Amino acid sequence: MICNLCGHDTKVIPEYFCKLDLPEQRMDLASRTELLYGAVEFRVTKEYSVRPPLPPTYVFAIDASWNSIQFGVLRNAVEVIRGLLYERETGGLPKGSRVGIFTFDNNIQFYNLQTALQQPEMLVVSNMNDISASLSKGFLVDLWESRKVIENLLNGLPSQF
Repeated sequence: MICNLCGHDTKVIPEYFCKLDLPEQRMDLASRTELLYGAVEFRVTKEYSVRPPLPPTYVFAIDASWNSIQFGVLRNAVEVIRGLLYERETGGLPKGSRVGIFTFDNNIQFYNLQTALQQPEMLVVSNMNDISASLSKGFLVDLWESRKVIENLLNGLPSQF
């Protein structure tokens, strides 16, 4: 097997080999989720866990370029994210989830979403060589504790750009 990300060659156990059908697809493809999907989740039992699991973290990158604004992509992205976060029909994200939001055009804009703020604070990063310095406290916040600040950001993004 050759990793499609790093190119590392890994030996595969003989039991993993399978015959191919006419269109040269594995005959067991339907039962191999790791070959059908881009990501596979494995539940880790307590024997393998050295610490309690961390809450899930979601980072949303929103295109705020001129084309995105003109074609309504920015506005639609904001509505979809709002629905994913809090709507009861979709179930929203689990309690304890951490969320971060950034926008990008010619620069990258990170948002401080700390609970204590009334409005989110924007940090514009124009030096693309040192983006990590921008990811300070306030970028990843508890979804429910910072709900008011997150909603203020989502409500203001379409008109901000």
